[in-house]
Amino acid sequence: MSILGITMAWHSSGRAPLALTGYDRPMAQGLPVFTVFLASPGDVVEERAIARDVVRRLQFDPFIQRHCSLRLVSWDEPAAPVPLLASEHPQHLIDDVLPRPGECDVVVAILWSRLGSPVPASPHPSGTAAEIDDALAGRPDVLIYRKTAEPTVALGAPDILERTRQYAAVRSYLAGLAESLAARGRGMFQEFGSPTDFRTLLDAHLRRLVERRTRSRPAAEAGRAERRWDTSRSPYPGLVAFTTADVDCFFGRDREVDALTARVRTTPLTVVLGASGSGKSSLIGAGLLPRLAALDGPTRWVTPTYDVERHVWHGPRVTPTGVGADPARWPAPVPDVGGRALVFVDQLEEIFGPPCAGYRDAFLDHLVAVADHGPATVVVSLRADFLGHALQHEGLARHLQAGSFLLGPPDLAAITEIIGRPAAVAGLRFDRELPEQLLIDARREPGRLPLLAFALNELHQRRSDDRLTAAAYAEIGGVAGALGRLAERTFGALPEGVRAEFGAVLGRLVAVDEVGGPVRARASVAALCTTAERTALVDALIAARLLVADATHVELAHEAVFRGWPRLAQWIDSVHEDMLTLQRLRRAVAEWLQSGRDTAFLWPQPRMDATLAAAGRIGAELRADERSFLRPEAERLCDELRRSGLGHRRRQEISVQLARLGDRRPGIGVAADGRPDIEWCRVPGDQPLWIAKHPVTVAQLDAFRRSHYRPDVDGVPTGLEKTAPNLPATCSRREAMTFVSWANKGRTAGGPVVRLPTRAEWERAAGGRTYPWGDDWRDDHANTIESGLGGTLAVGMYPAGAAPCGALDMAGTVWEWCDDESAPGHRVPDDLHLLKGGSAWEKAATCQVTGGRRMRGDVARDDAGIRLVLVGTP
Repeated sequence: MSILGITMAWHSSGRAPLALTGYDRPMAQGLPVFTVFLASPGDVVEERAIARDVVRRLQFDPFIQRHCSLRLVSWDEPAAPVPLLASEHPQHLIDDVLPRPGECDVVVAILWSRLGSPVPASPHPSGTAAEIDDALAGRPDVLIYRKTAEPTVALGAPDILERTRQYAAVRSYLAGLAESLAARGRGMFQEFGSPTDFRTLLDAHLRRLVERRTRSRPAAEAGRAERRWDTSRSPYPGLVAFTTADVDCFFGRDREVDALTARVRTTPLTVVLGASGSGKSSLIGAGLLPRLAALDGPTRWVTPTYDVERHVWHGPRVTPTGVGADPARWPAPVPDVGGRALVFVDQLEEIFGPPCAGYRDAFLDHLVAVADHGPATVVVSLRADFLGHALQHEGLARHLQAGSFLLGPPDLAAITEIIGRPAAVAGLRFDRELPEQLLIDARREPGRLPLLAFALNELHQRRSDDRLTAAAYAEIGGVAGALGRLAERTFGALPEGVRAEFGAVLGRLVAVDEVGGPVRARASVAALCTTAERTALVDALIAARLLVADATHVELAHEAVFRGWPRLAQWIDSVHEDMLTLQRLRRAVAEWLQSGRDTAFLWPQPRMDATLAAAGRIGAELRADERSFLRPEAERLCDELRRSGLGHRRRQEISVQLARLGDRRPGIGVAADGRPDIEWCRVPGDQPLWIAKHPVTVAQLDAFRRSHYRPDVDGVPTGLEKTAPNLPATCSRREAMTFVSWANKGRTAGGPVVRLPTRAEWERAAGGRTYPWGDDWRDDHANTIESGLGGTLAVGMYPAGAAPCGALDMAGTVWEWCDDESAPGHRVPDDLHLLKGGSAWEKAATCQVTGGRRMRGDVARDDAGIRLVLVGTP
């Protein structure tokens, strides 16, 4: 039986077509209509789709548009299907609804390995044979094509005997048909090997037949057919890829579309590999997807489609940066009953760029799982220079062995079609010699397709009526210069304040890949358009078609902008090292996250500072995990100190690390005026009292010594040469009192006074409990002899041991000199001085709040230091 009927009914025959396909367009009255009937069994699905495509494209041929109109009819066309009832044989319904083959102008029959099913009460061996005989008995030209490729069948196939019988029936029928054609002197028999060969033959034969049929007829007096192309729309998409909406103007890749279609029908995951600008996305979007959707065999393909009015894809088409970190956000492929869905993953190279580092493996795992376990076939576009990275993923590498489709640059004939045939579809004409100049210029440019498409689109913008002119081509700067000239005109017309945001905006839209080359990066509209000036720049570049945007994100229209806009190329070169720095950051962040945020993967502070500076210079937008990774090392170390159960040895390591970083915590260094930078803690009570959060540090005592002594005369050590500046300072009682006097210099008379605390003040600040933090001893709250360290650490290494007022290290670490204060009724000798708090060399019991020690004379101890109080308001 006939699977597909495509008719273009000649009006003079007196019979109008009974069913029209979706290819049909409104026609002006007065033009004859050419009819083609396609007969074939169900084993040449791809060739039937090619036949539809050939006829559809012929509708846009200028000669055909002038002399006739084409109408396509198909028994299974969704727009006008033949109602196949279970109670009747399908061939009977087709015969009742569609025109008879003998009434048409051309009948095209395609045969391969099947002749078709017999029709009840018919002398013919099959419906297809009946249609061919009806055509030979009528007036049509009959074109018979036989596919010569050897059919394949599994040895264990349940229908192997029937398929063998069908193959023999075809051979027998064709032998008899050849005799019939010779006897009648009508018809043509042609063999072909591949779908592409069939396309070439059918296109040429139909053109000649239409020309012969219309040669004796003058052009219709009633006027040309109503133009089918929206004249406001360019047939050249510019930098953006062709989509399913552009199928009528996608030319030059028929051979590749045929080969890719055959590959995808038998391969669960196909990767289209090609250089940047080779047209990978267009081949899939405007070639493969429409072709699969047009196949009408037993498997119905459900493919993504592009909504040209809303500028969005419908169906499972994704990009790595568009989906984000959660592959579950992929649109679910939902095939028809008995159908097959196709998932289109465009620009897979994005997954190997910095923005996707955190979810690269999860994305690729999901992609491979879809192909391995269904419910869909996967087609991927990938830049060839990322093939090595793709092979690092085990599952993807496995599919690449059988599913790689290599796309090279178009040849001379293909570029000629790319230039000329879309113009013919849109009813445009070129100035003489302009197509040749375009062809010459395009072949000189690497990655020529996007630059050629951009130049052609610019020509369309500057057309004169329906002409694309040589003057406009010279004005835009040709293929090589069109993009750069438009970009500079757009940029130069903006106010200076808007132009100044160039780096801030482009820095978020450009990244570098694994080998250091520039790649596109998507940026959120919210993050990019933070000021009126940046918004104006983005809007201008979108209007110039250099950027593309959806509701939430913005990106460069194509990587060709890197080469075509000299200003951008020069800027990228100037910040290349900064971009590489950020690329290394994102790789390090990915490793850090995979390790469970292990601190061993973090960078030292100088490297983090350099990376932050690089990000600032190019206005890079850092993600939350990147900001966390670059958090100052000192802050992370201080956070670690608050962790419950942290050991003494790790606190010792942190003490050393903070000193190496140049410890900048408040209250442990020296202020800009050279005096101690004291962080005060308010002590609860009736009288205003403030106590220093930390004991006086080596850095603070050293500032005093440098100011107060002459080392060469007094012989007093400065301290910094021998110890870390963030350790607690130690000194004699006399030096402690001298330090207090120095700390009070410059204070206003009658104002707050700095001094050593009395016993009562010290104990009040410590909280009046057994220990500053409570009544029970906590080993990780203080540095005493139990720690086993045998020495002091930087101040503030035990934040959990804070007193209620916030003062640290009031137990252990170092003894602290206090004012000589006698208990009521008891006089303390003048040379007996009070120490409170204990030290790192004392047992825990000695460090109780009410404890203490008195020292006779002015002995300088290695475990006695200073803590200040301030009476009054600081």
